[in-house]
Amino acid sequence: MWTSFKVILGLIFNEKSSIKFAIGVFLGLGFSISVILSTIGIMDGFELSLRQALKKSTGDLQFYSRKGFFNVEGEISSLLAELGINEYTAVIQSQGFAIRGKISKGVLVRGVEPESYAKVTGVYIKINEGQVALGAELAKRLKVKNGEDVVLALANGNTEISALPQLTRFKVGQIIKHEIYQKDSRMFYLAKKRLKQMMQLRYSTNNVLVNLASAKDHAINKKHTEKILVLRKTLKNALGSKFAVFPYWHEFSSLIQAVEVEKFVIGIILQLVVIISVFNVLAFIIFLNEGRSRELFLIRALGIGRKRFTRVWLLLIALLWSVSCFISIFMVKIFDIFLRNFSFFESLSDIYNIGTLSLSLDLFDYILVFVLALAWLFLISWFGLARLKKISILKGLRKEFA
Repeated sequence: MWTSFKVILGLIFNEKSSIKFAIGVFLGLGFSISVILSTIGIMDGFELSLRQALKKSTGDLQFYSRKGFFNVEGEISSLLAELGINEYTAVIQSQGFAIRGKISKGVLVRGVEPESYAKVTGVYIKINEGQVALGAELAKRLKVKNGEDVVLALANGNTEISALPQLTRFKVGQIIKHEIYQKDSRMFYLAKKRLKQMMQLRYSTNNVLVNLASAKDHAINKKHTEKILVLRKTLKNALGSKFAVFPYWHEFSSLIQAVEVEKFVIGIILQLVVIISVFNVLAFIIFLNEGRSRELFLIRALGIGRKRFTRVWLLLIALLWSVSCFISIFMVKIFDIFLRNFSFFESLSDIYNIGTLSLSLDLFDYILVFVLALAWLFLISWFGLARLKKISILKGLRKEFA
């Protein structure tokens, strides 16, 4: 069969016109496959970047009491130890306004213990007494830099003057980039002890962030997500109805689901691009039938049976598909480089509200797209093969040598 394949391959590509046509078909099909892969890669890359950014601000899980503030020390810390949860940090979370000059912005105020907070989230808060840390977009909006002053406005806890806000001036000691716009534009960090004093709190926390392991010891993947869901259920049952427990992606769960649906729908629609390229393959097959039919009938007359001829034909289609797949992988790599390094594509990050965009493709994505392309190829090319089979060898020779 390999000898027959080499002979037919030599007949097909012995003229420049055939070679140029074949190169166009290879590039067209490869480009079509790369478009689908790049689209899926952008969607997966967006979801991965979003999850990483969300985890960087909340850990794996967070829980809070429906009744307000509480102490972690004692019963809750013992419960967490029993469940094997050693990585957690208790924070005070509130809302207020950051003010600088005539500019003000609503912020999510978080009082943290830097050491434990870094272990859970991977965000290292390095501020001195009287300093605060701001998200990068918040600092840009307030037009403030390290060492400059910013005022925090909080609701006053004294009932006699509750209508008046509590204004406290701080120096900016650190600017943090979470790589997600919503977090960078709202996060306002200060020492937990200082925030507790400002809010005149009796209890030490209203929000606990939990990690399965150290923030840098695991990747975000399906297996890790399943572990988080199991832990959430266990923790929710252990804490009871007084507490609410959420995974780190809860805030953006609707968006993540929408991206999954969008990826599926776009993947189906973009199959039309592959089909159009496959029609180019069909045109190439028709071109070969018309231009090389005499040689093909002679080869069949010299001893290549119908079954062997079919196998050689399908092997030729598989070769075309393989070359196109390699071309598509090369094109995807080029697009990924452009996406990561060229400022023209930074507007995409702004649209998706994340720091950077890159392609994220796993083996399953490649297999799925390649197999679908192969299926379309075999389906369309079968018509060309059927056309040759309908004509008998004797009839074909009479027609070609008449």
